[in-house]
Amino acid sequence: MKTIIFPVIAVAVVILVPGCRQVVDDGATEREKILVLEQELATLQKKQQEMVPLNEIFDSATRNQVNHKLVMRYLELIEPPANASPEEVRQYIAKLARLSNVPVQNHKELIAAITVRVKALGREYLPDLLPYADPGNMRQVVAAIAQKEDKEIVREFALRQTTGSSIACDIFLKYADRSDKDTLLILLKRYPGVIATISMLELEKEALPIVKQKLLTGERFSPYKLFLRVAMDNIEESERPEFFRNVWRSLRVGSRNDLWGTWFVAAEITPYGAVGAFHFMMQNRNFYQNDKGKQRQALQVTEFDKIEDMESWYDANKDNLVFDPDKKIYKVAK
Repeated sequence: MKTIIFPVIAVAVVILVPGCRQVVDDGATEREKILVLEQELATLQKKQQEMVPLNEIFDSATRNQVNHKLVMRYLELIEPPANASPEEVRQYIAKLARLSNVPVQNHKELIAAITVRVKALGREYLPDLLPYADPGNMRQVVAAIAQKEDKEIVREFALRQTTGSSIACDIFLKYADRSDKDTLLILLKRYPGVIATISMLELEKEALPIVKQKLLTGERFSPYKLFLRVAMDNIEESERPEFFRNVWRSLRVGSRNDLWGTWFVAAEITPYGAVGAFHFMMQNRNFYQNDKGKQRQALQVTEFDKIEDMESWYDANKDNLVFDPDKKIYKVAK
C-alpha cells in the first residue's frame, strides 16, 4: 500500500499596526482577533500619551518656562495604580517633588494639583514628604496637609534638622504649648523665628540665656528686633548697660545699605547705656535729618529739646560723654 504525504501549510493572519506587530492564528475566532486588536490599540494610545510633538514643546515655551498643559499631562501619566505598594507611592512622591520645582507658566495651579494628589495618598505618608519640603515648593504642599495630630512627627523631624529653614518647625510651632518648652528652646538655637512663639507662651525668662547669646554673636537676623525687646524686658536693670555695650561692640556693620539697620539697633539700645551706639547716631545725622521720629529718638537720651542744640553740645563734648543710669541720659563726665 502506497502512502501519500500531503504538505501542510499553516496559514496565519498578520495584523500590522504602526509600531506593533501581532500574529493571530487563522483558526482564531473573530472575537479573539478583535481582542488582540483592542490590546494593540490600547498599547498604542498609551505610547501616544507619552509622546509630545516637537512643535508643541517649542511653540509653547515662554521665558524658559514649561507649558502648563504639558506639565499637567505629565502629572496624569505618573499617577500610581490604585493598588500601589508603599514603595511605589514613595517613588511617586519623589516625582511630585521634582515636578513641583519645574518652572511652569501657572505654578500656583500646579501646586494645587499636586496638593490634591498628595492628600489622596493619606497623611501616613507625611514622614516621606517632609524630606522634600526644605528647600522647595513642597513646603506649600506639606503645610496644606499637616494637622495637629501630626505634631509629634513634625517635632521629631524638626529636631533632626540642623541647618536651613524648616517647614516641620513652622508646623510644630503652630500647635506648640507651654509643655513643649524644652523642644522650643532647642529649636530657638537653630531657628530665631521661634522667639515669637516663646513670647506668646510667656517663656521669655527661660529663653533669656539663648537670646543673650544670639545677640552677642554680632549677627542680625530676621526677628532681631524681637530679640532686643526680650532682652530689654528681662535682663536685670543693673546688668543692662554692660550687656548692651557688649551687644554694640559685637555688632557687625556691613555695606552702606546696612547702615540703616545699624542705626535702628543703635537707637534701640542707646537708652540702655551703649555709649558707642549713641556716638554712631550722632556721627550719622543724615539718617534723622528729615525724620522727626528719629530725631526724637536721639533727643530722648539727652537733656535737649532741639536737635540743633543737641548737635552743638555733642560736637563740643563728644570725647567726654558718659551714661547716667538714673536719668537714662548721656552727659558730660565730671
